[in-house]
Amino acid sequence: MYWRKAVIALAFFLCGCGVGQPHFSTIYDVEDNSDLEIINAYLMVEDGEVAKASDLFYQLYQKSQNEVFLKESAKLALSAKSNSLYKLMDELKGDDAQTLRLKIGYALSIYELKEAKQLAKKLIKKDKSSQNYILLANIYAFEDDKKRAMELYNRAYEIDKSEDNMIRIVSIFNDFLGDNVGATKIANEWINQNGCGQRTCYVLLDLYSNLADFDNMVKIYEKLYLENEASQYLVNALEILLYKEDFKEAKRVLKKYEFNDDLLSQIYAQLGEYKEAYALAEQLYELTDNKDYKAKMAIYKYEFSKTKNIEQIIKLFEESVYELDNSVYYNYYGYILIDHDINIYKGLELVLKAYELNPKSPYIIDSIAWGYYKLKKCDMAIDWIEKIGAEYLKQDEFKSHYNKITKCIKGKK
Repeated sequence: MYWRKAVIALAFFLCGCGVGQPHFSTIYDVEDNSDLEIINAYLMVEDGEVAKASDLFYQLYQKSQNEVFLKESAKLALSAKSNSLYKLMDELKGDDAQTLRLKIGYALSIYELKEAKQLAKKLIKKDKSSQNYILLANIYAFEDDKKRAMELYNRAYEIDKSEDNMIRIVSIFNDFLGDNVGATKIANEWINQNGCGQRTCYVLLDLYSNLADFDNMVKIYEKLYLENEASQYLVNALEILLYKEDFKEAKRVLKKYEFNDDLLSQIYAQLGEYKEAYALAEQLYELTDNKDYKAKMAIYKYEFSKTKNIEQIIKLFEESVYELDNSVYYNYYGYILIDHDINIYKGLELVLKAYELNPKSPYIIDSIAWGYYKLKKCDMAIDWIEKIGAEYLKQDEFKSHYNKITKCIKGKK
């Protein structure tokens, strides 16, 4: 376990110090006629030949005795885990910040966390940067001294509250220390002070997602929408709310942002607010002349008035269902005609049309069975309703019809 922690520590060190990345400005400050060799070395790095690049920089050091080349060679050797690393580190003298970072990296690479920690403390005395505090905190974390590690991470964040550093600290708290609450707190504080930038809010969304904290995910999507005015964020929020079946909150979002009246009309219906659903569907029909809204108007009017306005309901269906050729609307209209004994034959014809379009729907099959029952054709009714299956027949909606049909069959015997 100890050696694994040391490997992770080295990985953090390499990322934090940019090991393996070209630093052209530093190298080209050297007054030397080695430009082509320097370029060649960095081309090797780009091609993945990091160890060869390290060797080339060491050759440049031997020619010039300039430690800039030696440090670059050591840095690349550390990244490549080159066999020449021990020799290079032995030649590195001095205790400037860059040299100390290289020595820390080397100590981590040979699993000497105690030595790495002493060097990191020495480095902080010279350079109290956020990056250096993070480096020392990482070492404490790998030693399982989380209390001290957190103190140092917080210190690093106090020094540099940039978005990049905040995201780095949040990642460490969440992924490394397992402190999701602390990570969430830091991200939220940053957002409250600086706004919901996409990068930060996406980080926070990931944290909330891992916690299955859907309510806060919705809040973040709303903040992102307000910051960016991209409708996709509202879509994301609504997807979560519909997944949760939190229709009241979905209604709030839709009304607040005046977004997607079609969906709002359906949400009203889901909440049993059929008058509101009807009024909105009517507005949408007037705006679009889309017959789908007319069929919905018929359904909503029936739900809040039942047969009080049956003539209007029939008129709305007649003006929409045939053009739409939709199984749901055929079935709904047909069932009303059957159940209220308005026109059982026509109702049965409609639900059979629905069946042609969707033969697997238990609701449509039930409507057909109910139509035959109403026509006193109980043998046909029982054949149809038994197609639904035992699981559905346990549900109250189907059970009532099934019991009446079976009673009819027994009465004929």
